[in-house]
Amino acid sequence: MKVCDIDRNLMYSVLQHGYRALQVQPYVVELGVCKGGNAQQLLQRLDPAQLVLVDSWSTASNREYCPFDPPPSWIDPPEAYDFYFGSPTWEQATWDRLQDVCQQRFAAEPRVSIVRSPTADALSAVRQLNQGAPYNLIYVDASHQYEDVLRDLMLYQELVGANGAFMLNDCCLSDAGLRQNLGVLEAGETSSSAEISRPWPSPTPIGQISSSRAKAACWSRCCTGAWSRLSIFPLSCCPPPVWCAATSAPT
Repeated sequence: MKVCDIDRNLMYSVLQHGYRALQVQPYVVELGVCKGGNAQQLLQRLDPAQLVLVDSWSTASNREYCPFDPPPSWIDPPEAYDFYFGSPTWEQATWDRLQDVCQQRFAAEPRVSIVRSPTADALSAVRQLNQGAPYNLIYVDASHQYEDVLRDLMLYQELVGANGAFMLNDCCLSDAGLRQNLGVLEAGETSSSAEISRPWPSPTPIGQISSSRAKAACWSRCCTGAWSRLSIFPLSCCPPPVWCAATSAPT
């Protein structure tokens, strides 16, 4: 697993140049969509042949947020983040509104398919939308809890081809992450070491750090050595890693 201390948009530029070098118009999946803001970036920056958006838009995400009821003192309750979603997350109307915003955003875009479903249940539909062919990139941004992220990675890696990768949102260790019960980084590490039977080499998870407070912790735990520049190697003829990325250690 490669944890990249760079802005998400810079990573999109790296992937964009890599796809161009391989002469690939990528097939992309986003797990966890909300209003579709990041999906719009994926569409504009990567120019995919197909973009599949998967989200349950359901209050069930609150129930999965923490296994304890009530949450322990070090974990914020879900309603602490209602401001981000614009209205109470315990109300289904909030999620229906967010789904409507996303639907309207891509209503005129034939390359975009929207699957309203929990990510695990959507696997078959996502596979069928690409007629069983592999995807090039899966952006993981649904539930951020360890068990859910690990399940997404383990289930969906069978859909990622030999020149493909995962990109993990909020892949960090931080005080803010602790308050939200994040387990993205840990799930990425676990999936990277797991052995499963696949018809092609395993994809490389790319962890995107979105919190500057977490950079040093992530770097010391997941990366070895120091790199002087961002490097990207599209290796279409070699086993993993297909996308190898590294960045300079934070100061």
